[in-house]
Amino acid sequence: IYPSITAVIVSGISTVSLAFYDVYIGLALVIFHGIVGVLIPLLTQRISLKPGKELVNLRGELRAKLVDGIQGAADLRVFNRDQYQGDQIMATAQKINRLEGVLSNISGSHGALSLMITNLGVLVILILGIKALAVSQISGVMLGAIALIALVSFEAVQPLPLAAQKLGEIIQAARRLFELADLQPEVDGQPGKREVGELRGPVIFNNLTFTYPGRVEPALKHINLKLEVGRTYAIVGPSGAGKSTLLNLLLRFWEYHYGEILVGGRSLQEYDPVGLHSKIAVVPQQPYFFNANILDNLTLAKPGSNEDQINESVRLANIYDFISTLPQGYETFIGEQGARLSGGERQRLGIARALVMDAPILVLDEPIANLDPVSQKYVMQSILGLKGTKTRQGIQRTIVLITHWFLCLDQIDEIFVLDNGKVVEHGTQANLLSRGGYYAYMYALQNRIIEV
Repeated sequence: IYPSITAVIVSGISTVSLAFYDVYIGLALVIFHGIVGVLIPLLTQRISLKPGKELVNLRGELRAKLVDGIQGAADLRVFNRDQYQGDQIMATAQKINRLEGVLSNISGSHGALSLMITNLGVLVILILGIKALAVSQISGVMLGAIALIALVSFEAVQPLPLAAQKLGEIIQAARRLFELADLQPEVDGQPGKREVGELRGPVIFNNLTFTYPGRVEPALKHINLKLEVGRTYAIVGPSGAGKSTLLNLLLRFWEYHYGEILVGGRSLQEYDPVGLHSKIAVVPQQPYFFNANILDNLTLAKPGSNEDQINESVRLANIYDFISTLPQGYETFIGEQGARLSGGERQRLGIARALVMDAPILVLDEPIANLDPVSQKYVMQSILGLKGTKTRQGIQRTIVLITHWFLCLDQIDEIFVLDNGKVVEHGTQANLLSRGGYYAYMYALQNRIIEV
């Protein structure tokens, strides 16, 4: 657009010079340039704005449906809905083809119209020039120059209708992009924030209350708990009790305003969130693995890790023997999202990746959910085998297990029981069972000791 606008200015200067010979020639140039460079682009933009926006949205919808169709192929086949998904994709593609046809017709129409107006303009200017030649106002050579200059000057404004047509698509695409680019994180790193340091002190949740935006009921209510360095903890409770919310606040994914979280005797809000993330390793419920080899996925946590550090981490995660049996070892590709690994292998590999990070705090969010009993046992053995281990800086590792499964929790130092956003009990498993409270009820329910 900008080169065309510049060319319009140049053609305007030419128009002024031509007007010196004949005001009618200059006026004709201004009129025809205005039609081709202003009127037709405005008309084109108005006509193509709606279909252009719809086309951008439909292209995004088509991409989403294609991804869903590929990644959800197994579920679609199980529920016999693969044909339905294919029909939806074809219907969207047909809508795109229809809109592209509409826009192609608009493009061809304004192209033909611009060419017709251009030729008509040159013809009018040529007629006016002949009249000026007849009265000896200009010479024959100048008549040819005027006709050529008029024809060339239209090249500056002819791209404008096409640019105006694409403007609607560009604006809509930019709007979709900037909606994401302009999103501000709830908690962002700020200059001047305190560095976390070695993080040798305990983590204390002091009267912490948190409500998600747009909600009325708090997700966490007056949480008080203390995580001592080098000990193992379990945070248990039913779904929706607030376990994952507690983790998100510790990682500064959300900002809290009531109560406080203290790390090493200082408020968590004083620290730089980016530095904090390097001190807390997290194993999510479903670790994400890239379509790369095992080594690349492991070193994602800490690029530049040497062989000894990686071997130590995979041994602690109880997956070294499995990797050793693979023909290519660490160079083995595991497929998209670790598709070539079993659920238990993915989970243990996720633990190994967190250990490569070598953070003093290790948090595992539902690490044995969706696993079979045998895999649950192996994963829990890997987790409990980390008790008493230290980082390479000699800091005892604090382990926090977030779960609603009570497997092997008798070996955990302290258990916090959450229900409806509150800590209702805490202690060792033996103490909690002897009290006969909420933990004992859930334990009995899970082990089918009582009738449901």
